[in-house]
Order: sequence, then C-alpha cells, then structure tokens
Amino acid sequence: MQDDSGGHDQLSRRAWLSAVMGVGASALAGCSGGGSTPTGNGDGTDPSGGGETSAATATVAKQTAVDEGVQAQDPNFNWVVKSDFNPVEGNFNPQSPNSNSEWFFNRIWGDLTIQANLQGTPIEFMADSFEVADDGSSATLTLGEGYQWWDGTPVRPKDLLTTRTYTNFTQHYQEKHPDNPAEIVQEQPATIRFNYRCPTNPDLALLNQRNSLNFPRYEFYEPWFQRYRDASSESEIESITKEFNEESLSLQTVVDEDYGCGLWKPTDWDTQRIVHEKVEDHPRAGNTNLKQFTIDLLGSNQKITQAISNGEVDAGNVGAISGTSVPNRDMEIVHSVPTGAQIGLKLNKANPHLAKPRVRRALAYAINYEDITTALDSGLGVNAKTVRTQNMTSRQIENNYLPDGTLEKMIDYGSTTDLDKATELMKAAGYTKQGGTWTDDQGRSVNLTHITPPWNKYKFISDYLSNKLGEFGVQTKVQSLSYSGLMNKWQNTFEFDMMTWFQSGLHPAIWYSLGRNGKGWQELRGWGLNMLANPGESADSCEPKPLEIAEGKEVDDRLGQPIRPAYPAEIGTETLDLSQVSETKTLEPFVLNDSMRRTTSREELENLAAEFAWYANWAVPNLELFDEVFTHYGNTQKFVFPNPDQDVYYLRNHWQWMLHGAVDGAGT
Repeated sequence: MQDDSGGHDQLSRRAWLSAVMGVGASALAGCSGGGSTPTGNGDGTDPSGGGETSAATATVAKQTAVDEGVQAQDPNFNWVVKSDFNPVEGNFNPQSPNSNSEWFFNRIWGDLTIQANLQGTPIEFMADSFEVADDGSSATLTLGEGYQWWDGTPVRPKDLLTTRTYTNFTQHYQEKHPDNPAEIVQEQPATIRFNYRCPTNPDLALLNQRNSLNFPRYEFYEPWFQRYRDASSESEIESITKEFNEESLSLQTVVDEDYGCGLWKPTDWDTQRIVHEKVEDHPRAGNTNLKQFTIDLLGSNQKITQAISNGEVDAGNVGAISGTSVPNRDMEIVHSVPTGAQIGLKLNKANPHLAKPRVRRALAYAINYEDITTALDSGLGVNAKTVRTQNMTSRQIENNYLPDGTLEKMIDYGSTTDLDKATELMKAAGYTKQGGTWTDDQGRSVNLTHITPPWNKYKFISDYLSNKLGEFGVQTKVQSLSYSGLMNKWQNTFEFDMMTWFQSGLHPAIWYSLGRNGKGWQELRGWGLNMLANPGESADSCEPKPLEIAEGKEVDDRLGQPIRPAYPAEIGTETLDLSQVSETKTLEPFVLNDSMRRTTSREELENLAAEFAWYANWAVPNLELFDEVFTHYGNTQKFVFPNPDQDVYYLRNHWQWMLHGAVDGAGT
C-alpha cells in the first residue's frame, strides 16, 4: 500500500487558524470545509488515525481525559452554524417538501441507532447490537436499556419504523414492504428484524442504518397512518400524502409534545439560536459534563468571524470562517473529519475529444494533484487528500475494499504532472499544437465547456484547472452555475464537456452507485439509463438478470459512455488496443453493482470492487482530483474535544459529537 500521507501540516494548529481567519470572505463563502489535519491521515488507516480504536472507546475519547464527576468550568457550549434558518418560523415536518429546517436538528432530537466509522466498525448510539444473519437474509437491531422520549415513554419498535412505514404507504400503498418487511421481535428493549427478500451484504446492511430517522415519535404519524389504512384506493393515499406533506410542525409543538428522544432538548429559541438543556436521565448523559448546548445560526461568514472574535462562539466549522478580524486566541483546530467524498471531473464522452481514451489519459497525466491540494490549502485554507492514481475510488474504498496488492498493480498516473507522457498521448491520438492549443486531425481544437456549482471550493479548483490545462494546450471555459442550473445541464440538456462534482459512499455498492439520482460511479444516465432500467430479478432467483440492449446499441446516446465496455483482464495492462490483449472482460455495470449489494462473501465483494476500479483505471471515464476533509475549530481553553488522533466520525458535521456527548467542559 502506498504512503497514506496526503494532507499538509505546514503550520501549527493555532497559527494555521489565524492564517485562515485572514482569508477574505469571497474565498471562504459557500460549501467549503477543511484545514490542515493536526495528526492522523484522515481516512482512518494510520494507527494514530484511529484505525485500531474500538467503537466503544473511540466514540467517547477526548483530547485530554476528563475524570468522571469533574465539574466543567463552563457547562454552556455554543456551536455556530452558517445558516439563515429561523427556528421561530421553521417547519420541522421531515416529510414536508416545505420543511426549511437544518437537516441535522432531526438527528439531534431523534437520536441515531448505530453508525459506522471509516473502517466500517459499528458505533453504537441507541443500539445495543446490530447482527446480520450469516446468509444475509435479515438483520436484527436491538436498542440498549433506558432510551425514552422526553416525557419518559420508552422508545418502542414502532417509533423506529415510522419513516419506513411512511415510505411503504406512499410508495407501495401498503403498511409493510412487499419484499423486505420489518418485524417487531420484542417491545422492550425494542428489537426489530429487517427481512430481505434477497441477501444483503453485511457492511451495506449496517450502513443502511446510518441515516435512520427516529424523529418525530410515532404519535405524530399515527393519525396519518390510520387515514392511509382506511383509504380505499391508491389515488386516495396520494391525496392524503399531499395533505400530510403540507402539514407544518413547529418547534413549540416538538417541545410540548415531547417528540424527541435525544440527549439534548430545546428549551429556548429565537430567530438566530436554539438553546438545549441536557436530558439528565438519558443513557449517554454521563458521557459529558456539559449542561447546556446552544446552536447559533448566523447568516454570513463575517458575522461568524465577529462572534468568534468577541468570544461568543466555542466551536464551529472552518469552512465558515473568513474576514480579517483578529481571532479569539483560545481557538485551535480540534478535529479533521474525512467526509467519505471525493471531488473530481465528470467527463462528457459525447464530446469528440473526450471520447478518446488517450485524450482522457493525457488529461490525467497533465494535472498536478499535489499542487491542487497545496492550492486549496494556501488559497482557501481547505485541507484535502491527494489522490494516489486514477481509478474513481476514494482512499477509504481503496483501503477497505480493494484486495491487497491491487492498487500497486494499477496504471500509475502519478500525483504530479508528467507533461512528456501527456504530450506523447495527445500526439498518439492524432493531435498537434496549433497556436498553443491541441487540434485533432480534422482541425477541431480542444475547447471545452467546464461547468461547476457556485460553491467556492468547486469554483476555485475549476478556475485553477482552467489555467493549468490551458498552459498544456487544453482550453476550457468555466461556467459557474446555480445548483438548479447545474442540475439542468447535467441531467437534462447535457450541454457541458466537463463538470466539477463529487461522489461519496463508504461501501463500493454505494460508491459505484448507478441509480438515476445517484452521484456515483458514472454521470447520471451515463450508463444508458435512458434505455435501460436496473437489472431485473426473476421471481424464483435473486441473481441479477441483465436486460437486453437494442441491437447495435453500444454507447449511451447522451454522454457517450460505452454501456458494456470491454477491458483487459489483467490489472496493469496499459495498451488501449484490445486486439493486443490475450484476455479481455466485459463490464456489466448494473449486474456488478447489484452483485456487490447481494454478496455475503468479503472476498467476492473485494474482487467485484476491484473490477470497477480497474476498468476506471484503464479507461479513465472520469478524473478524480482530491479526497475531501472537513475541519473544526474550538476553544481548547474551556472545552475538551474528540481526540483528533481518532478519526471516528466520517461525516463533516459536528452534530454527532453533541449527540454522543463527546465534548466536555474543561475542569475547574
């Protein structure tokens, strides 16, 4: 395995934060995160990065141990979030398209059952255990003792199934899922068995629990569920759903009806903050000596910076820091959290230049990936991990799911520029330089339309690449589009040549997702989704069944992606001329992805993941740029934060720390 260092530790934690605070507001606005990783590798593989830490100890480990019973010098903790959300007027109905609340509120108030860290190790929240049957036919979730709603009512199995039941009614027009029904095993402690018609990979079964929503409690849903049961037709169910979706749920009702079961309960709020008190009889109350937790909602980077300088903020996300104000000197970088996401370039192979694999490989060699992470660090204060090679795979997937030795066998595109190799490939593809721009044998110069969302990290790196690729002879015109405008071009008009975007997932079946609305392996509809559905399953078998393709149909009409491409069987084969290869394979992406979801064999899962990664390494259908890391700052004089040497949580948000009680007040 290659060296896993990919961050930049050029400044001390406090000095680095001071430097970031001096970056202008225009640089750090938008969906950015990051910062230099204090220690560890950010993907959980380095022993100092939490790779050997058990879930039981990791989730409560802090930078400096706080002895049990020690009183906090300041038991009131303020976390700032960049948001214009107004809690007074907010709608907290999770099933309403008009819900305008910050999504993590639901998680804080409703608690989680179980999570997984970067190595796939379970992190228990409410769950006492989660066991997948050996044959993958079911999984059983059992809650720990003492979990209850804020009014003292025990958390019941039906509470844990509300979202699933709602989905069953609205999508399947019945209370239980027709193929994968859940059953209540016992009431207390609440135990549920999830049954699968077809085997489910154990790692995937665990990850499917990570976003389980237990908010609001069953009583909120029950009147609507009863109306669904009484409905006499699908159209009536749809009418009820429309009415339900228009229902508003206020924060006052959440509190009055005790709709939550989390460690923190809202007690006071206004237009820019929500104050929470710790629920003292919660099973995790002993994890932290804090008594109060406040979320400050500030609508601009400048307001956040000012609040930090005034000592009004105890912690927050580095991505929301900007301006030139003098920072609070008690603030330090306290934790860098890998997000499980990777930023890259999606390539439209309907473009005559990008349709050529030699041109795509030339782009891979022409980009300096180490310079990208350096530019992000110095330009935006954003930390990132340099990619190892091109295989459309994150470090986390490489570390956890590729067979040993696979990465070392792949074609090495390097982490720095190899312009000689890039030039050789362009010439081999029939291109010559004319006026500093590569031009093909039909006189068409390489001028590409590059679209990007307006978020600063994406816009910054798109402009950076435009300059660098232009120097190589590939001209690009960057278009920064609104999110809706970007989605329209990506999903509907396909009027782009390359796009800066991300993909994410902690399991190869999720990472190489092929769903219509997925952000995974290939661009939307890039595998011929206009003409093919997901693979069917016969009534008596769970084996994926490939669907027929129209005769002569080899590539997708929209994005030019080969639907079932051939590639060399031997990993590391560099030639693009398959006539010179002794053995080839045909990639059936839908079948392969479905197989990854079904297999109960770890070895088979790794081999399947390697097929996707090797094809991507050989054909370079898209380009990966860097793995994403989010970084948090905090007041280390007053509070003790999760240990930065233990990369426990892969999500970028702070709410899991508070949900688990993983922040303490420093002792008196």
